[in-house]
Amino acid sequence: MYKTRWIKELDNRYKSGIANAFIIAGNIGDYALADIKIDNYIGQYLDEVLGFEEIAFFDIINGSTYMKKKDPESNNNGESLSNICYKLKDLSSKRAYIISYTAQMMPTEDRMMNDTDKKNLITLHKTLNSKEFSTSDNMIIFLCESVKDMHSMFDNSRFDGDISQWDVSKVAHM
Repeated sequence: MYKTRWIKELDNRYKSGIANAFIIAGNIGDYALADIKIDNYIGQYLDEVLGFEEIAFFDIINGSTYMKKKDPESNNNGESLSNICYKLKDLSSKRAYIISYTAQMMPTEDRMMNDTDKKNLITLHKTLNSKEFSTSDNMIIFLCESVKDMHSMFDNSRFDGDISQWDVSKVAHM
């Protein structure tokens, strides 16, 4: 599988243990390669190259949609963000979650958030700062149009771990 520049860096940071949380910003509905959209490219890469046991896409409308499940008979589709946070701290499986519409889920201003959104934001922040997540093989990838649209709680200066960021709109396509 061909590796784009930003997927090579994600691969290096993940394998070296530097980070397991990533932000990919830019025209995220675009193609990573000539025939594959960015989200599908990431999912395929996580499966074929990094060997994740479970890979799911998540957005606030549909919940999770699994591309690959450890137990194909289970019906995990539609699970909530709180359940995903619980699984991200579980060390028994190698899981990856690709989160879409990040800016809508975690707007930059608190006054735009209802109590459920605030609870989700804090739960996610606590998960990403937990020892269990940071020492796990699990991964979370946030897709957004602009890093500026993400809540300030996910700014590296306020984060115990490392969230690596790439702007895919600046990456030349093949």
